[in-house]
Amino acid sequence: MSVAFADSGTVQGSNVLDDLSNDTSFSQYNYPINEADNTIEIISIAESWNNELLIYTYQPNVSKNYRANYISMSTTINDSINPAIYELTYCNSNGTLVKYVVDDFTVSSQDEVRYYEIYSIFRPFDETVDDSADNDNTINSVSFEVSKQWRVGSVNGNAYIECDNIQVVVVEDKYVGFCRYFNGVNILDFDYPSFTDCHFVAFSTTCDIDELYEADVFFKRRSYIYNDFTTENDRISYGDYIDDEVTCYSTKYVEQTSDKWLAYDYEYARIQDITTFLDTEVNAERTTFLFYDDSFLNICQTSDLTNECLSALENTKWVLRFYESPFIYNVDINSGRVYEESTQISHVTILRLKFKSNGLTYNLGVVDNMQTGTSVPSNKTGMEISLSEDFSEFLKVLLIIVGIIVLIALFPIVLKVISVIFKILFAPFKALFGGKSKQSYSRKRR
Repeated sequence: MSVAFADSGTVQGSNVLDDLSNDTSFSQYNYPINEADNTIEIISIAESWNNELLIYTYQPNVSKNYRANYISMSTTINDSINPAIYELTYCNSNGTLVKYVVDDFTVSSQDEVRYYEIYSIFRPFDETVDDSADNDNTINSVSFEVSKQWRVGSVNGNAYIECDNIQVVVVEDKYVGFCRYFNGVNILDFDYPSFTDCHFVAFSTTCDIDELYEADVFFKRRSYIYNDFTTENDRISYGDYIDDEVTCYSTKYVEQTSDKWLAYDYEYARIQDITTFLDTEVNAERTTFLFYDDSFLNICQTSDLTNECLSALENTKWVLRFYESPFIYNVDINSGRVYEESTQISHVTILRLKFKSNGLTYNLGVVDNMQTGTSVPSNKTGMEISLSEDFSEFLKVLLIIVGIIVLIALFPIVLKVISVIFKILFAPFKALFGGKSKQSYSRKRR
């Protein structure tokens, strides 16, 4: 089934069955009820007369009454694809057939031929039938592969719609997490200690990727504040969710420098293979200096991935470091009360991958669940303090000089002590030999 026309021109004014019946080849009997099938399949699309894009689906399990909530779609094709997430609004249904309208989307009135590449359709996660994510990750919406391209246009005033299958990439073994890096503190301004949360998604795919060049990532973010200094009911506050989408490039790097006390500089690529990521984060040591140089003390920030994270990464092959956000933490020494401020990331899904496989370059849409990671960092950190190399050498020389001065100053006392020790040690011998000499002399005089 690939053709549908919404002749009534309004979303509410036409029933899904009426729309689909405009195609003479359509038969409702081809879409039976199946209570064991919890998938959602797009069977057709249509453009309404008021420039809405309509989606028609086959949903076999009518008892579940599922409602699709998103699609991943591009209106450009080939190497120029630009996938985006669009929300869906339910219109009406008839048995296993359901009709939706694409929110915040207007059909182009300028393009003679319009393309709709739909890679996947989503519905909310159902814990009774869907497989859960491991390692404290949560699946928000489950994706179902569509992998079809619709072309819509007109010839001699007659509208037409054509549909072809397209190639997509399916994501597997997905893990969403973040590493927390210490940015130092400005003592003079009495700033809170500051940190940076580096959000990443690790994954593998159903195809072999030799080199990964680009990746589009969709996610939602919102602010989070925990304030222990206020009343109990007002301690936690959230901002509104913001939809965001970024493109990661293998040639782009994140660099951070800071002149704060105990801060360190770090750098990493937006796209890393799992080996490079592990080399960067497992038993990592990042050295900073006290007083902004290496003349006194080295402060070594240690970092290592948690066991939970390492377990989640076992079958992954690629890591996208797609977003950074600040984390502020403060504890009142007297009361023990805490203040935290951070950004929560959720609904992470990969939309597009550009890569090389077996010598060929591909630029494809992706089928991937919307997934949220844990609120706990994927790394554990510590601190080691040591003397700088120059300062250590200086201390050695200084100790030698001080030792010589001390020996010179104490030399007379040392000689006296040695003399007393010798007198004590040789006193018995002196008494023994001295007594014999006097007795012999007396006898000679007699």
